[in-house]
Amino acid sequence: APFVSTFLHDLFSSIWMAIYMMFKKQIGKTIKAAKTRSGRFIMLGAILGGPVGMTGYLLAIKYIGPAYTAIISSLYPAVGAFFSFIFLKEKMKPSSIIGLLLSIAGIIALGYVPSGEVNNLAIGFIFALMCVIGWASEAVICAYGMKEEEITPEQSLQVRQLTSAVIYGFLIIPIVKGI
Repeated sequence: APFVSTFLHDLFSSIWMAIYMMFKKQIGKTIKAAKTRSGRFIMLGAILGGPVGMTGYLLAIKYIGPAYTAIISSLYPAVGAFFSFIFLKEKMKPSSIIGLLLSIAGIIALGYVPSGEVNNLAIGFIFALMCVIGWASEAVICAYGMKEEEITPEQSLQVRQLTSAVIYGFLIIPIVKGI
């Protein structure tokens, strides 16, 4: 059920974005933008953030529970900032680093529950890392893809949601027998 609901979320979001883009008379431009280099980066980011990241998140919940998964997955902004520093050569102010660390510490404090059912710590941790790396990578890859301004934020959201929905619908849902 969680995989199907995630698929439906991305599918209906994509449908709503398509309707919105039709009203703005931008659907043709969105299709053209999706074929650009920037559009391909958005698609790659969508695959890493949607099917890879969210699948890791859902499976981590199954194996280590929601509390530990929330704590581990809350690290994705820090990992994304690190990836941005490494790959995009972006700099962070000390105040931004402190704010990020305080946010992560707050999530850890709110999410920590000492007693909880853990089915398989190692596998759950691997899936939680898959989530963190997927979500962090999506943010960095999409930021890189949008630098050229070949695709607008609205178009990129449309492409992102449609790409994620297609991968979920044709790959993830059949694998988990969600049909």
